[in-house]
Amino acid sequence: MKKRFICILLAGIMSIALSACSDSQAEDVALITGMTVEEVKSAYELAEAYLNTGDYLKAMNAYEIIPGYKDSGKKQEKALTLYQEEIATRAREYLDAEQNYSGALALVQQARLTVGDCALFREVTDEIEAACLNAYLALAEEALNMEDFDSAEMWLQTLSQIVDVADPRITEMDVAIQKGRVISTWKSYQNAGDVTNGLLYLQVMLMGEYSDPDVIELYNLEYAAYKKQILEQAESQFLSSGYEAGIIALQAGTQVLSEDPDFQAKMAEYLSYRPISLAELDYYTYENDHYNNYDTGTDNLGNEHQDVFRVNERKQQSQTYRLHGNYERMTGVFYLMFKERSSKDLCTLQIYGDNILLFDSGSVTAGVDPVTFDISLAGVDQLVISTNWSCNQGSLFINTSFEFGDVLLYRAMPQNVESEFTESADG
Repeated sequence: MKKRFICILLAGIMSIALSACSDSQAEDVALITGMTVEEVKSAYELAEAYLNTGDYLKAMNAYEIIPGYKDSGKKQEKALTLYQEEIATRAREYLDAEQNYSGALALVQQARLTVGDCALFREVTDEIEAACLNAYLALAEEALNMEDFDSAEMWLQTLSQIVDVADPRITEMDVAIQKGRVISTWKSYQNAGDVTNGLLYLQVMLMGEYSDPDVIELYNLEYAAYKKQILEQAESQFLSSGYEAGIIALQAGTQVLSEDPDFQAKMAEYLSYRPISLAELDYYTYENDHYNNYDTGTDNLGNEHQDVFRVNERKQQSQTYRLHGNYERMTGVFYLMFKERSSKDLCTLQIYGDNILLFDSGSVTAGVDPVTFDISLAGVDQLVISTNWSCNQGSLFINTSFEFGDVLLYRAMPQNVESEFTESADG
């Protein structure tokens, strides 16, 4: 009995001592914070209630205002840990149940701003961003496979609004979308049979900053095929129908091939078969003065002619050209000038090829229509143009003039081409 009394007494003394110590802590905290002892005790009890009911943020705040009272420091850390775990759990629930990536990230970000960052927040953020990346990249890829490029780009844009991360898959997907759009546009031109504008579209794309190797390879292959087709078609037309048909066939590819050296060389070759004016050639030699050349002249019927040569000597006159066998045909017209159309003087035009008479105009004088000529020059080296002017007795004209103009020379075509001259001669 005596021992029991002693134990009860000791317990009471210890309780009083502990109470005194606790009150002493409350007094110290009250002194530091400016609160009363009772307010300190009430704040601790309120913090405990918040902690026990799961209101961890309020618990932290309540423990924070009574630093050093009882175990408020440890309890504040406990509340912080429980709050962080609660935020992580809620964020994962957003992620798993609703796939609400933006909501989950916003929740964690707000918690960071409130209590600061921690390893758990970073871990959860990484999980959310990874799940968001996988989900939206999958949606973009699905749209890409269906060639719905607008939707694919929309998913990437949405992803960029939710997460701000540098992931190579985003760049790869963006490249794939752009490439898919370019190739799809090319195919639409190709399917419509408009290869020309399709290649022009690819040219425009590749002249900018776009440089996808697959598109470059596609362009090079299609360009080569297009060039081959144009050149073959032009050659076929050239060989079957002459230089003009060849030029027309080449011109179909001008927009795409204008800078191509092979195209330019072929165009220059075909253009070289166009007739040239005799006025463009230098004479080799002449007899009794050379013919004066003028831009235009008018015949006795009032018709105008180009690049004319004036016969202005009342004697025989000739001019020689070296053709080196490069021309197959020559055309032109010989006439009495309009201003002297009543002259009774006579003049004859004769054309020789390597000493062989190829054309004789007969006497031209007043009342004689202009005389046209269309002669073969096949293999001719030296071309001689000769005029013989005779004055009619009693003529009062001393400046009578004759002219020949519109003189064009045509290059010899390849052997398997039938020229217009050959066809007319055979006919």
